Amino acid sequence: MKSYSFDKLPEINGVNAEEDIRTEIPVSILTFLKDALWDNLFVYRVANIAYLLLIFCGVLLAIFNGDISRLVKCVLIVGVLKGILIVNMVKMFRKYRKAGIFPVVTNEGITHMFTICQGWKKYIRLSTMRWEDVKTLRVYRNFVSLEIKNIRSVKDDIGLAYIWDDDITALTEQILYRWKRALSKSETQSERLILYSEKDEAEVSGFIEDEFGPFNHVYHELLSTDMHIDIAMIPPHEGRNYYTLCTIGAGAYRMNVDSESRVKHQQPEHSEFMIYLPADWKLDDESLKDESNYWPIRLLKNTARLSRRTGSWLGKGHTIGSESGKPYSDKLPYNNSLLLFPAPYLTGVISHCNLSSGKTIAFHQILPITQEELDYKYEHGTPEFIESLFPKECDIMETILSRFNR
Repeated sequence: MKSYSFDKLPEINGVNAEEDIRTEIPVSILTFLKDALWDNLFVYRVANIAYLLLIFCGVLLAIFNGDISRLVKCVLIVGVLKGILIVNMVKMFRKYRKAGIFPVVTNEGITHMFTICQGWKKYIRLSTMRWEDVKTLRVYRNFVSLEIKNIRSVKDDIGLAYIWDDDITALTEQILYRWKRALSKSETQSERLILYSEKDEAEVSGFIEDEFGPFNHVYHELLSTDMHIDIAMIPPHEGRNYYTLCTIGAGAYRMNVDSESRVKHQQPEHSEFMIYLPADWKLDDESLKDESNYWPIRLLKNTARLSRRTGSWLGKGHTIGSESGKPYSDKLPYNNSLLLFPAPYLTGVISHCNLSSGKTIAFHQILPITQEELDYKYEHGTPEFIESLFPKECDIMETILSRFNR
């Protein structure tokens, strides 16, 4: 076993740490117990030494006093304490397996995700052990263990993390590199340029093509200071007589979703945004110089950046006002937006993209609304407002596209 401390980390070079590393807990409970119990000997050295001394004292009493009952009592006490530990470990293992919990090594720290299956699958963050809070890394033959400095300082209340991997040497280098880099970096998350890894971006782009249609044109952002937001343009095609504009890049940022919304209500922390436009909308470079044509793209970019700029989060049913309070366009009355799941279903059927790295990207369409409609939403609530926008038997896509008639 090798041990590394936060105050004495080795220099590790040549490590590519741009992608998150998803791992899984062992399938066998015996493997989990064996490794966790072995690590427990090093985590709680004082307690385990005390157990050994207690049994040793029982042996001495049995030898010199001929009273074996004392030894039996000592063994029972240690056995009960170890038994409680094993029971708790078994409960932890079963909880992890039942909830589909898996650890992910990220540049922020060790993140534990769990799996939700409700007609569609998505990954939700349970907790994160930040690198700044890690005290010790212990490396074994087929797994590693991380321990934090002070459990009371950690909101997610996780003191130990176990990670198994086929290549422990490579995993250890990744952890040490990210750990040291996080401790030595002067820039904060709010100052960094947020980007997808190449793999994540390819998977997001693939999801967009599979669910919304192929695209050959992307409005690339030439200058990015906080987040890099490109916009894919899916042209009208068979079965979809409208444009779909969709951001690529917003989902690289983890929104600040509160614990109750995230865990209890299963709200993903990553989102991309989209908007539907009529087939006759002018999207060529020359036409986009006119704000009456460009404003949907501006709305997409502003919405994509809003969570990071405000420290908040966005989800279905949320509304967003225009920055000036005035209508987005002189030719249309809308100065607010409502976030919905993608049309034509609005049910979440095609709203989630699960990345192999262990994140779920939620897709939300932006629907422009008027100030009067926003007031109605506040007065009557979101469900009733959505019902008023899309009454029964209406054609959802026609209703959406009619809002862009000029």
